[in-house]
This record gives sequence, structure tokens and C-alpha cells, in this order.
Amino acid sequence: MSAFEALRTIRRYRSAFPLINPDQLLSLIARVEIGALDYEAATALDLITKEIDTGNATLFFRACLEGVIAQNEVWIRTASLGRQKFVQKLDRDQSSCFRCAGLLDEPSSTETVTWWDALQSHGRQLTDEQRLIQGREAEQRSLKYEQTRLGEMGISLRPVWMAIEDNTAGYDILSYDHGRSAPVSRLIEVKSSKSGDSFYLTKNEWRTALKFKDSYVFHIWDLRHDLLYELRAPAIAPFIPVDTDQGEWTDARIAFSAFKRDIRPAPSRPSQTAR
Repeated sequence: MSAFEALRTIRRYRSAFPLINPDQLLSLIARVEIGALDYEAATALDLITKEIDTGNATLFFRACLEGVIAQNEVWIRTASLGRQKFVQKLDRDQSSCFRCAGLLDEPSSTETVTWWDALQSHGRQLTDEQRLIQGREAEQRSLKYEQTRLGEMGISLRPVWMAIEDNTAGYDILSYDHGRSAPVSRLIEVKSSKSGDSFYLTKNEWRTALKFKDSYVFHIWDLRHDLLYELRAPAIAPFIPVDTDQGEWTDARIAFSAFKRDIRPAPSRPSQTAR
């Protein structure tokens, strides 16, 4: 709050004395104002806080918070979980800033709810963008992996990045295996985890895996350790939830530990070992 109050003071003086340079302005404030505020932090905060009337302290503090949050991706992502979850992650000084901005008042005003809704929406958007980037990274890895594998198998066909070409296909990479007389399709659904502890599977993806049976392969990338696990439906089936009269599952979180003990990761390059 010391930095927020200091910035508010700076902007009040700047409005009253627009011709004074920044150093002179701070010198003037030091001579006139009583109290120790964090003017050094306020100078940095000034660069990321939009111009707003200093007369309304609540709105001004909210503008400061918006500037700070915009620089903190962790806060933005956490905000998507809801206000209570977000506030639990704050320390005492940080909570004080939100309280002074009227963002922790109960009952919340319509304006306050709108502010939190906008922050949560931004958090969800950022999370979705990061998931897409991570997913594309894993798909590119699988595409390169399959290019190498097909070359080593003597199959002249090239894998197709179906997630880019046709998002309705039900799988991410179209590759091939040897068939009796000609290459047969190898349909690859790509999953990834940066934490190296779990991945998520939707019910539609599972239905597609059951539909195509042995032609359908899961590429599960442990990005943290740069490992690839290649699994087919039977290896994942024990960890799929079961629908009941009380409800049906839509998404399942599957821990890497569920299959790591029994299934060795595939090599980063197919030629490293037999698969």
C-alpha cells in the first residue's frame, strides 16, 4: 500500500505542477509531504498503471492492482480459480492492498463482482492459451518422432498433423505402421504434462480410442523429463472412471505413476532401442 499511496501522491502533484521534471517533483513532495511512502516503488508502478482520477482512492487502488496483476502470470492464472482461492495465496500486505481497493468487501457490490469476473476471465484465457502452446509443442515432438520412425521402418509416407488440418478427426497425428500388404493407419492422440505427474483425458477421446482399437495410440509426453510414453487403450483402461446412476464422467486425470511402474518410456529417437 505504501507504493500505491506514493503513486497517488506523485500523480496529484504532477497534475498540479505539470512543468516540473520527475526529480524536481519528488524533491518537492519530500519537502511538503509528511510520512514515509515508497516513492521508488511508485516510480516503477507509474509505468504500468493506467491514468485515472486520484480523487477516488478505491478506483485508484484498483487501477494499481490491475497494473501489478498484468505483470504476474501466476496471479492471473490463480484468479481463474475464484476469489477465495486467489486470496488464500496472498500474504498479509498483498491482502491489505485488495482490501483497501474494496475488493474483499462483503457483500460485494456489482462493480466488485464485475472486476473479479474480468480478472477470472483473463486468467482462464491465459490458461487456455498456455495449454494450447504446450499441446502444440507436444504435437510437434510427436510429428518429428513419427517422421524418424517411418524413415527407419522404410515407409515412404509422411505423418500428417491432423490437429492442424482437421480438428474434427478425433486424433492429432496420422502416421503409419506396416500392414500385410501396405501401410496401415496409426492414429495418435497426443497428451502432455509439464509437471511430469499427470495428464487429462476426455470421455470423447476415450470413446475414439475404443472405436479404433489397436490403430489408436496415445503419445503421452512427460515434458519435464523429456520422456515419451506410447500407450494403447488396454494400458489406460484400468484408470478410466466408471459411470454410475449418480453421474457420468467427462474428464479424467491420470497420474503418470499409474503406468510408469509397468511401462518403459519410448526413446526420444526410435533408433535408440527396439520398441
